[in-house]
Amino acid sequence: MDNIKKNLTNIVILIGLIGSIGAGFTKYGELTTRLDALSNATAPDLSSIELEITTNELTINDNVKDINSNKVQIEVLKKTIELLELEIKRISVANSNPLG
Repeated sequence: MDNIKKNLTNIVILIGLIGSIGAGFTKYGELTTRLDALSNATAPDLSSIELEITTNELTINDNVKDINSNKVQIEVLKKTIELLELEIKRISVANSNPLG
């Protein structure tokens, strides 16, 4: 009886080992299949995104140029307002002079 239990124990252990080895080979096969699928995959086409980035870059540069141009125009307008205010003061002084 002990001999049969020992043999059954050995058989169960052997079946467990064979099952474990089989499971390992199955996982290896799945990994190999996934790696093959990934190695055959191609990268997405990014040319349209590259074109958008280039276009946006030009737009940003144009906006910076416009901002700088606007700053210059604002400074010119400020100086023109100062000149006009001085001219108004001169005319006011000239008009307030009874001899003038």
